[in-house]
Amino acid sequence: LPSSKEHPLCIGFGKNITGDVISCDFNKFPHMLLAGTTGSGKSVFIHSMIMTLISRNSPDLLKLVLIDPKKVEMMSYQDILHLLCPIISDSEQAKVALTKLYDEMEKRNEMFSLSRSGRDIDSYNIWADEHNVDRLPYIIVVVDEFADLVDNCKEVSRCVSRLAAKSRST
Repeated sequence: LPSSKEHPLCIGFGKNITGDVISCDFNKFPHMLLAGTTGSGKSVFIHSMIMTLISRNSPDLLKLVLIDPKKVEMMSYQDILHLLCPIISDSEQAKVALTKLYDEMEKRNEMFSLSRSGRDIDSYNIWADEHNVDRLPYIIVVVDEFADLVDNCKEVSRCVSRLAAKSRST
């Protein structure tokens, strides 16, 4: 993988047929959907992604929101310092958290505008360093079993759609 200083949100996907590592930075693909049959490796990939992110970033640079409606996959992360909030397993709590993340996104867009630092978090953080202002951490949301979450609370889908539509820069 590329250096964590240059690409702190870079994760590996595996190797191609020539044996080269395939990787990409979340800044280049801010939304990802994993799908597959039972036993196809979705959970293994999610865990490797989370472990890569927390090993490459300190808690002040990266915050995670983990949503696990089945209360099985994410519980091993309950004590890490990278969590923005406790692991969410209730669909109503997920709706509240996603709504708060939307509000945070709007707040960050306003901060970008007021600082005239550009239109993304990296530009803002460079400006923040130059002006002795607190940097903003990256926030990554991981939702396991999205279909189960939406089955229990239809509004979650709308919250995710709102975030996905505008959150790329923030």
